Amino acid sequence: MLLSGAQSSGRIERFGIELSGPKDGINLAFAAPEPFVASAFRLYVNGVRLLVGTGNDYTITGPDSVALAFPLIPKDNISADYQIT
Repeated sequence: MLLSGAQSSGRIERFGIELSGPKDGINLAFAAPEPFVASAFRLYVNGVRLLVGTGNDYTITGPDSVALAFPLIPKDNISADYQIT
């Protein structure tokens, strides 16, 4: 769900965007609905901001995708704030 959108420095910001992917206790891969600027990406699970990078909570694996270090279950909420170009 898009909570807010703003334009800053020529980039559009998105807030509270739900990522897609199975929350089945096994899957680790999730995708945003559009490519994002990796340096301006913030990921949240159940409202808690996660740490990016190898050995942390998640890694950015593509222009619109991330891999978590742990699986989610159906009741979990995964969302992100990011910029698009």
